[in-house]
Amino acid sequence: MLELSLFGIGAAGNKAAIQALEERVIGEANVKLINTTVKDIPEKYKKNPEMIIKFSSMLGGCGKEPVKGQKAMFQAIKDRDIDFSAQISPDTKAVVLVTSVEGGTGCGATPVIAKYFTALNIPVHVFAFIGFQDEVRGINNSLKFFKDLPDGVILHTISNYKFIIIIVFIIIIFH
Repeated sequence: MLELSLFGIGAAGNKAAIQALEERVIGEANVKLINTTVKDIPEKYKKNPEMIIKFSSMLGGCGKEPVKGQKAMFQAIKDRDIDFSAQISPDTKAVVLVTSVEGGTGCGATPVIAKYFTALNIPVHVFAFIGFQDEVRGINNSLKFFKDLPDGVILHTISNYKFIIIIVFIIIIFH
């Protein structure tokens, strides 16, 4: 039995978690989709309310403003709208957080969630999609994200730029 819980945080994290589900890397019982909006979540996953954790930013989304995502996540935990310890099974040996470092919800909320689980002495792996480094605001969000991550988190970074180059290369070779 798989002894980890996967949290897709923000739009990019939700997409990555859904991809893991569709590739049968992990089952629905071990996946949570966290966002300030559900508009990007496909309808078939919206039918499973146990999978979706929506919290309020008061605006419906955070755009590229991670401070809004961070504040909204702190507030949701403080108000007990979200109890992360209830979102994992007792068998969970590690938590995987998947997110983008340039956006709002994922970039702001992921370090808060990582701190929560590290305080419970649960190993945390963060898979962070790094942007294209062509926008100042995105670069600033990335720097804030890395600064806000707690000690002890196992960080894995995935470059969007390199990912796209690899995909283009594969398409050229095999088509």
